[in-house]
Amino acid sequence: MAVASGDLAIQMNNGGQYYGTFTGGNVETAIYTGGPGRFTQYCVVTAGTATATFYDGTQSTGGTIIHLTNQTHTAGTTMFVTEIPFTTGLVVKGTTGSAAVTVMYNKQNSNGT
Repeated sequence: MAVASGDLAIQMNNGGQYYGTFTGGNVETAIYTGGPGRFTQYCVVTAGTATATFYDGTQSTGGTIIHLTNQTHTAGTTMFVTEIPFTTGLVVKGTTGSAAVTVMYNKQNSNGT
C-alpha cells in the first residue's frame, strides 16, 4: 500500500534531546557551543536566591541575552518551558546565589528542531 506524502509523520522532541547542567553560583557554563539550536526548557536542581542569565553565544562576553531566571526558586518543583532559538551556542552565567539548573536543548538539523 502506498502512503501519501501528507500522511508521513515528522519525528519531534519538544522536550529537548540533549541536556547540560549549570551548577549555580557565580560561574559561567557553556552548555552547548556547536552552533544553532533551541533552548527548550530548564528545571531547578538546587534552590537559589539570585538570577542566572542565558546567552546565545560561546561565552557570556559578546553573547546575546535570551533569558533570565527568576530570583527565587524551589528545587525540583517546576519545569520552565522556554522554546527559544539560538544561533551560536547556549551559555549560562550566574551570580552569587543563582540556582543550579538542568538545561534541555535541541541541536539544529537533529530531530526536534
